Amino acid sequence: WPTDLRPARVRGHDAGIRWQEIQPSNSGSYDWGRLDAWLSKVESMGAIPVFTVFGTPAWASSRPAEASAYGINGLAAEPTNMSDLANFVTAVANRYGTRIPFYEVWNEPNSTGFYTGTRAKLCDMVKTVSQAVKAVTPTVKVICPAITSFTENAGSSGEVYLTAMLTQQ
Repeated sequence: WPTDLRPARVRGHDAGIRWQEIQPSNSGSYDWGRLDAWLSKVESMGAIPVFTVFGTPAWASSRPAEASAYGINGLAAEPTNMSDLANFVTAVANRYGTRIPFYEVWNEPNSTGFYTGTRAKLCDMVKTVSQAVKAVTPTVKVICPAITSFTENAGSSGEVYLTAMLTQQ
């Protein structure tokens, strides 16, 4: 296997940089340590970072007692107030600017361990993140949630979910 291969892009999911890890309370303070370290590592590899906006903190969660795939209650639910999400991503955008050129909204939302809200709420989250981030850094891209379970056979859960999500208003 070649030893000199380098990734072109690095996705931040599972890097210890979930929303609930960066902003564990509604105090207005943030723990940027892991995100700083992750971003520096990605940049040192010459790769482009993709920040996955994922993991609602319990204090912001619409269902704070609900279980998630990570064993962290509230994490898989949409926020009660989209303004909390907007404030979080605005803080990220203000701190990092165009160093983070891609924001991916959520991880595998068609898997209930990772997202338990509706497609319409997910679309609200994508719009919220897009508007908030682009108000600070207009050139960044907000990309669609990473869907899981795609197959070569049309009509599987990933294709069905994504198609239905894309028809939301």
